Amino acid sequence: MAETEIGMMNRQCLNGRLDNQNTLATQVAVWESKRHAKNARIHWTFPLAVARQKLRKLYPSIED
Repeated sequence: MAETEIGMMNRQCLNGRLDNQNTLATQVAVWESKRHAKNARIHWTFPLAVARQKLRKLYPSIED
């Protein structure tokens, strides 16, 4: 989820060159407050059963 949020922030907020750290911090803070105001959520494109199938090597089940 963190990688998804960072990717969105890069596309929506950090799409140009920033000349100093204060500008960066200000832009990220504005983007973050807008995102929180919208109650933005990540909507996964596949159901839990498909996720378990795709990620079974990473998260083995004790039932297998």
